Formats: sequence, structure tokens, C-alpha cells
Amino acid sequence: MTVITQGRRVATFAELERGGDYCLVEDNVVRVDPETQEPAERRPTVFFLLPTARDEDVHGPMRSVHQVQEPPHVFRHCDDGSIEIRESIGCGPASSTDTGYYWHGYLDEGHIWRQV
Repeated sequence: MTVITQGRRVATFAELERGGDYCLVEDNVVRVDPETQEPAERRPTVFFLLPTARDEDVHGPMRSVHQVQEPPHVFRHCDDGSIEIRESIGCGPASSTDTGYYWHGYLDEGHIWRQV
């Protein structure tokens, strides 16, 4: 079963508040040089709240801010201001004994979250 949810793009990390919110940080620091403590690698990163993040019955990790980076994901900037993310986004596992994702899907053009 596929679940479709409308999200929204926000300008900054601080504005992530509703389920489905996401923002792009073009030069996010993903690695710091341990000797100098200076940024050693930067990548475009999309930070997001899962579409279900503010539902009453979801567990802690589903409420958290998640992120994907380019690469390995590919971000396409769409004419409507949305961002499409490929490959799929897998969030999980829910616990150290769980092997599956608690959310798996895509962010499509039009701010559409598609859970598969």
C-alpha cells in the first residue's frame, strides 16, 4: 500500500515543525578533521521530519529530525520550489533488535511524501 502525504519546504532547520517539513542546507558539514577541528567535508543535505512525525501514536525515533545527503542521494530542484530526492529514503530500524525500516519512501516533486 502506498501512502501519499503533502509536505512543505521551509527555509531553515529551525523552521522544521510539522510532519513532512523539510529544508536544504547546501554546504552542511558532514565530517570534521579530528586534528584541526575544521570542516573536512561538506555536502548538500536535506533535513526533514517524517510525514508521521507529529502523529500521537508514533515512537521517539519517528519524531526526530532525519537527514539525507547528496551523494549517495540525488536532489532535483523542481520548478515549483520543491525538491525531489532519489534514491529511496529509508529510516530505521526502530530498535537495536529490529532489522526493518520504520519509514521507507520518497520525496517527490510538489512536496509529496510517498511511503511505499
